[in-house]
Amino acid sequence: MKYLISKGCGILYNYLGISLGQLLENDVLKGVKILGGSSGISRRVTNVNVMEVPDIIEWVKPGEFLITTAYSIKDNINILLELIPKLNEKGVAGLGIKVGRYIKELPQNIIDLADELSFPIVQVPFNVSHTDVISIILNLVIEEQMGIHLKIEKFITEIMDIMMKGGTLKEIATKLYENIGHPLAIYENMSDSCEIICDRDVDSNIYDLNRSLINKFINEQRSLNCKNVRIQTDGIYNESVDIIGDKRIKRITIPIVVEKIEHGYIFIWIDKKELGLYDKFLIESYVHIIALDFVKKLSLSNMESKYKLEFFNNLLSSDENRQNEAVESAKTFNFDLGLKYTVLIIYFYDYFKTKDTGLHESNFNKNAIANSLFIIDRIAKSEKETILYVDKSDRIVILYGSEPSEKSEAIKKKVISFCKKIEIEALKKFKEQKFRIGIGRPYIDVFKLNKSYEQAKVIVEKFNKSNTANILHYDDLGLYTILYFDGIQTELFKLCNDTINPIVNYDKLNNTELIKTLRVYFECNGNMKKMSKEMFMHYNTIVYRIQKIKDITGVDFENGDSRLKFEIALKALELI
Repeated sequence: MKYLISKGCGILYNYLGISLGQLLENDVLKGVKILGGSSGISRRVTNVNVMEVPDIIEWVKPGEFLITTAYSIKDNINILLELIPKLNEKGVAGLGIKVGRYIKELPQNIIDLADELSFPIVQVPFNVSHTDVISIILNLVIEEQMGIHLKIEKFITEIMDIMMKGGTLKEIATKLYENIGHPLAIYENMSDSCEIICDRDVDSNIYDLNRSLINKFINEQRSLNCKNVRIQTDGIYNESVDIIGDKRIKRITIPIVVEKIEHGYIFIWIDKKELGLYDKFLIESYVHIIALDFVKKLSLSNMESKYKLEFFNNLLSSDENRQNEAVESAKTFNFDLGLKYTVLIIYFYDYFKTKDTGLHESNFNKNAIANSLFIIDRIAKSEKETILYVDKSDRIVILYGSEPSEKSEAIKKKVISFCKKIEIEALKKFKEQKFRIGIGRPYIDVFKLNKSYEQAKVIVEKFNKSNTANILHYDDLGLYTILYFDGIQTELFKLCNDTINPIVNYDKLNNTELIKTLRVYFECNGNMKKMSKEMFMHYNTIVYRIQKIKDITGVDFENGDSRLKFEIALKALELI
């Protein structure tokens, strides 16, 4: 099976009312003749109005059917050439003209224009009064509307009844399928569950769909949303074409949105017949009901998260009393006191670094966190990992459980592998999002877990440089693990002040890059020819810069102790 990327989006429905074709089947209106625009006979009529002056355009509404005796335009019938395109643009359903008394016939150029625009112009029998036409149309419109509303109300009652009884996603999806008759799939982000509903005999092509293909559709939808993050409005859907076997089958994708975040999708395949108005209203009602169910689940989830966050804060605190509180409530949160745990932090450091983000960025942030939580949950389930996680606004904190006998190096490999899977999935969904994953050391003693947390924090808060990897383990920090010891900060400040601060100040005043040059100097072990290639600079420029550093600081790079002090100071600069 192949699939094509979305060709665009549309509105699930336009108006209620009744089609013009259905109106013309009424006994009183059977004598009505369609003069032009017959291909627009499916336009829906929601109201009727009388046009006795040609400057009516400001007062007409979409879905209105206009009737006129043509008295006001009898001397200038060609004014319809200007009026019809405007009526068409306003969404008017059609125009009924009494031909015979004031105009004998409609000019051919007006009929041609109506055909071109698919704008129906009908000849109303002279013996049928405006009152009769208005009464018939309004009665039929109300009757049609009431019929649809009653059916929708019955459908909503049935769906709500299933939900009140704790029905499954499959039962709820089946009820929609029974009513619209189109194969469909429903995906729920929170539980990562998906149900494909169709009749094997009738929808044999769709029956072959599997979860991996549904995942492709989900990723396609998420990709579209990442390119253009917007607030969804009721009735909006994306339209695509899937090539299933040798058939091209249209698919519509309707997002289920709660608080501006997409929590699931409904996929509907349009094969044998188009969706009718009743189908569209059922789907729209269904989306709202499902959204309400998601709101209920989200409320429960948010309540659980609040207590879980308190548990995490206590567990990862350095306060022994708070740690004891966490231990007492460990069972409630499925925290196994017999396991060895590693703390991981996923920190979104770019979009959360300022508080004055607008609605667009704020919505993106919520989606980034929500999608990351779904990714973590899915990967943990598929890999059968023992983890606990919590959302802490600008970061996600994860407790990764391992067997107490497992060696630290083996745990490190497993945790990094787990993080890489998260990274791969996350980068698919928000390519512009900058995030870092920090990993602490594993601890069997729960009262030392705060150390693992602090280690992970160092990585995400101090090592957010663009030249480092997205995933970093505390053991891979090298010299930085020593520089971060508690109580050493004062000494680091003094070291920097005595060594490289004059260079930092010189760079600021003169807009130079001597600190960068010094870093490359140590990376290249003082080899200035290699530095010239690395920095794409002339050799003499490199020599000049190194000499300038010596002049400013008085450093002697031939002295091993001096060189080491400056190298450590450079690393310390990144931490203070």
